[in-house]
Order: sequence, then structure tokens, then C-alpha cells
Amino acid sequence: MRASLGGSYTYRSKTYLDVPNTEAIAQDGYGLIDLRASLGFANGIEFAVYGKNLANKIYRMNGADFFSSLGASVAWYGAPRTYGAELSWRF
Repeated sequence: MRASLGGSYTYRSKTYLDVPNTEAIAQDGYGLIDLRASLGFANGIEFAVYGKNLANKIYRMNGADFFSSLGASVAWYGAPRTYGAELSWRF
């Protein structure tokens, strides 16, 4: 049996989400924390649990500013805190 524990921290500095660098939809810097733990067995089965965006940061991934023509801006946000489990078999 083998066990592993891994994690990552990623940081992204302030990002402008459109070509004219509109402040209304710009995303300030943020960091994301992910963790994963797994157990692997001799028969090729592996069980893992993971968590992504553990600090539950709210961040924009994309956006568009229609203010000059329609008077509105839109933004698409990244995934919230997520947990899960995986079961795999390697043969």
C-alpha cells in the first residue's frame, strides 16, 4: 500500500478581463488552495479524496463590458469550494 498527500497554492495577480482594461470587471489578485490525499493498493486500486478552492474565494474568470452600448457589464465566476472522492483501477 502507498499513501500520498499533495496540495497546491496558486496566485494570480490583478487581471483585466477585456481589451480596454475596464476597471468595473477587472479581477484583483487572489490565491487558491487545493489538497488531495490518496491510498493506492497492490491490486491497482486507488482511492482519493480532494478539495479545491478550500478558502472559497469568489473570483472572476472572464467578463465583458457592454456599458458603452447597452449600459451593462457581465462576468463569469470560478467554481466555489468543491469536495470529492475518486476511485480508480489501473490494470
